[in-house]
Amino acid sequence: MIPVGYSGGYSRSLSNRGRVLINGQRCDIIGMVNMNMIIANVSELPDVKVDDDVVIIGMQGKREIKVSAFSDISNSLNYEILTHLPVNVERVVI
Repeated sequence: MIPVGYSGGYSRSLSNRGRVLINGQRCDIIGMVNMNMIIANVSELPDVKVDDDVVIIGMQGKREIKVSAFSDISNSLNYEILTHLPVNVERVVI
């Protein structure tokens, strides 16, 4: 369970379709995106544990999830996805 949902800009259209990175591996989102929670399928991650970092947009290890991945799935524009992120979501410019 990951404490982010549509109130945090993670679109409901990503229900059963989105992905996150955990321990450098892609994990599918399973079930519906709730207001403040998503669930990732970690059944293929033998060493996963509570408080592992979860990447929603960005890189972890050699894998990356780009904003364009969200727009491809949800039929939205890249900048439209970014405008849905609330102010309290930390932004790191590299």
